[in-house]
Amino acid sequence: MDQLAEPEQRRARNGAQVTFGPVTDFPLTFRAVDVKFDSSVENKLVSRVMGVRERQAREREARLEAIRRAALCLFAERGFAATSMDDVAAAAELGKGTLYYYFPSKEALLENVLDTYVQRFFENLQGSIDVADDLFTAIRKILFAYIDFHAENPEFFRIHHRWMTEGVSEAHVQLRRFRERYRELRAPLDRLLKEKAEQQFTGRLCPEVILNLVGGLLLIYGGHLQRGRSIDEVRELVEQTLTLLQHGLRGLRLSETDRSK
Repeated sequence: MDQLAEPEQRRARNGAQVTFGPVTDFPLTFRAVDVKFDSSVENKLVSRVMGVRERQAREREARLEAIRRAALCLFAERGFAATSMDDVAAAAELGKGTLYYYFPSKEALLENVLDTYVQRFFENLQGSIDVADDLFTAIRKILFAYIDFHAENPEFFRIHHRWMTEGVSEAHVQLRRFRERYRELRAPLDRLLKEKAEQQFTGRLCPEVILNLVGGLLLIYGGHLQRGRSIDEVRELVEQTLTLLQHGLRGLRLSETDRSK
């Protein structure tokens, strides 16, 4: 007990300083000690967690893409009615449960496939154009971008052709929503072509003529490709069409110059 007569400091096991007073000095008092964390360890943990999340996101997108691609090919080859969810799961090399986890029905899967590829289609067309391009150059890039996308995704265009012409009534899909989505995605491209036409041919060329021309040419070339004409053959047709178009636009511009004199 004599050892407790005088205050004494002892170091606790955790490194904190604990002060013991006389037996009568209760309660005991403690001095807080700051606990310091190694920031490098913390950063490593955060990086590891972020890395896991990024990997999981990549894996999820890879599974979705495998499902979309498998469904696209099967729907184009066999038709919607003749394709089962089991067929899609097998082609995507995934379990049926995994397929239903992402898509609760075959109709939902078809809707996702169409929406995804239509969006990619218009992003591809608009992405091919530079802001500084004149009208003729923009049209040229759009036509060849269309052919390139068709060459990479022929199955999509087989479905797309039926969807835009005959419909997909067997799928019980709301085609009105898809057509609205199609027009929504096409709108920025139409605006860009209108602006270029108005800038170059103010009052001399109705922008609607250009939109109808481009839309009609895409349908024509798409029909050629659907009927089995080769990419090279259709490219040659595009070149010949562009030559005529270039002469026509040049003549319109010269005519406008003559009128201004």
